[in-house]
Order: sequence, then C-alpha cells, then structure tokens
Amino acid sequence: LQPTDRVIFIGNTNKPHLMDEKIMKDVKTFWDKFLYVPWPGYASRHRIWTSLMEKALGGDILPDDLDVSSLARVSDGYTAGSIAYAIKKTLTQRRIEMMGLRELEETEFLNALSRCPRSKPEEEKFMLAFTESCTNLKKRREALQRNKADDSGKKSKGKKKK
Repeated sequence: LQPTDRVIFIGNTNKPHLMDEKIMKDVKTFWDKFLYVPWPGYASRHRIWTSLMEKALGGDILPDDLDVSSLARVSDGYTAGSIAYAIKKTLTQRRIEMMGLRELEETEFLNALSRCPRSKPEEEKFMLAFTESCTNLKKRREALQRNKADDSGKKSKGKKKK
C-alpha cells in the first residue's frame, strides 16, 4: 500500500446486540458510519417476490392468478435472501417448463421458505436497540423529550384576561 492509496474497511454482523459495552465503544471509535438494514416490510417483500420471480421466469410476466400479496404476507420476518432462496428452489428449469401443464401456485414456495431461518420479534428489538446505541439516537430522543417537558412546564407570559 502507498500513502496515497484509498482503503475502505467494511464490517458487518448479524448479531451486534451480543457485543458488550467496551467492544461497542471501540466499534464506535473505529467506524465512521453505521448502516442498519432492517428486514423488508410488506411493500418491499411484495416487490422482491415479483421482481425475483419475473427474473427467474426469464422476464416473463407473472401469471394473473398468482397471489404475490399472500406470499408477501406469509414471508414476514424473512430476509430478501430467504425469499430469493425459496424462488430459486421452487422455480427450477423443469418447473418453468411445466408451467404450461400445471399453473404455478403460492403453496409451492412455502416448502422452500420454511427451510429458511425466520427472524424473531426479540431479534428485531435487539437490532433496533443496537442502532439506537450506535447512532446515539436514544440520547438525542431523551434530550428532545427533556426539552419538550421543560417547554411545557413554563407558563406563558402574555397578557392576562380580565
């Protein structure tokens, strides 16, 4: 490496909440930026299902009777990678060739999706708490609430009504 070379360090973890405070302090000191990527919401999952299935079908439009909305609801708590895995395992070349004989059904994707790990609400709470600690969001929120409480505690000094 030369002194003029630019180097980017990127670190990631899927269990940041397991870091103790000392390590967390070192992490905050070392890294300039933090990016929290949450699990996809309903609209994102719907778009993921649609776009990845269209890609797997070679750009063809999805069948009208395929209820992607149900798949998006059922896949709550799964990552985009899990959805991609379910599509890859279900829409094999052989299955795509057989679509003329047998329509594609939502239930076909559930078997592959069930093999993927699903996030638990507790994990999401831990991730949000981690994000608050990394970004000092919790301290900023508390300061805003204190300021708001102080402002509401003061009485207005306008003219008194007679």
